[in-house]
Amino acid sequence: MPHLKISSHSVQRTVHANELHEAHQAALDSPDFESLRPMFDWLSNRMTERRFRSETGTVKKSRKFKLAVSRAMAQAVVNSPSAERAYQRVNGPARVHFTRIILPVAGLPPSLDGLRVAQITDVHHGPWLPAEYIAAIMAQVNATKPDLVLLTGDYVINSPRYIDPVARAFATLRPSIGVFAVLGNHDWWEGAGRMRAALESAGIPMVDNRHVVVSPERSLITSRRADSPLGLAVAGVGDYWEDRVSADDALGGLPDAMPRLLLSHNPDVAEDAAFLSAGHRVDLMISGHTHGGQVRIPRLGTPVIPSLYGGKYASGWVDGPAFPVYINNGIGTSGVPLRYKAPAEVTIFDLTPAGLIL
Repeated sequence: MPHLKISSHSVQRTVHANELHEAHQAALDSPDFESLRPMFDWLSNRMTERRFRSETGTVKKSRKFKLAVSRAMAQAVVNSPSAERAYQRVNGPARVHFTRIILPVAGLPPSLDGLRVAQITDVHHGPWLPAEYIAAIMAQVNATKPDLVLLTGDYVINSPRYIDPVARAFATLRPSIGVFAVLGNHDWWEGAGRMRAALESAGIPMVDNRHVVVSPERSLITSRRADSPLGLAVAGVGDYWEDRVSADDALGGLPDAMPRLLLSHNPDVAEDAAFLSAGHRVDLMISGHTHGGQVRIPRLGTPVIPSLYGGKYASGWVDGPAFPVYINNGIGTSGVPLRYKAPAEVTIFDLTPAGLIL
């Protein structure tokens, strides 16, 4: 099992991959939460243990139903006269947690040692997360000096009018190599074509069911010859609920020895039988979608995790059946405009060749 060096704020330590997952679970320690009990009780009564599956076993909910649930959950908070002030105090950009991970990758060229990859996901720009907050977070990401920024979906919520503003915010990102993106289910619900066009107009290529390659010289390879040196592949798949997921389109044609990162908005792809049967190498899949549970109720757990696998893919490092997955908590919210014990997150991965980590 690979060792990871984890840095949270100014604290740094070396841990095993499974310890990272356990650390996220330890966030369920229980402070006094009496002031939030009415909302938690409402959530628990309405949503605990509810499952949304079609006859085929896939999570499929009508957009009308999803929006109805979202509005009903939001109403429980909106009824409070201090709701907006509380949201801004609790969920503003100063509250975003930057998780730093030193990630060993087998076969990574030595020249790519220290390559810094920032993951941003589930921004959910909308009425509860204004553009100025997102701009402030993008500035914080730029301050980490990333080489790559990878966006893993759900950029807006509630209306397509938020698409262009969030794309403009992403256009302020300044990695040394580039920004790449896949779409999430909310992007599809508000207009996948418009979202795709806005991101591409902002200079952000989409990698849904395709890949790009970073050369050992830290540039993008636009065409490869058989004798080209190996670099790092960055691949993506379409949203698991709303799009097509093709392992062959995303990863086919890459040399077996080439390391690769995979972007998938929904972590359930890690368990998909058709995807796994293709047999492609994946060194790490990065995902969002679950918001880390978003609201973790002390002694009760998380009312809603939109996954076929319950809490397995709620947050952090998970060893999937064929490859590891990192699930980022995301920045924004859906349903209830509140996070509790599931802090907003940006993840910074510093890559290193396996065997070189100290």
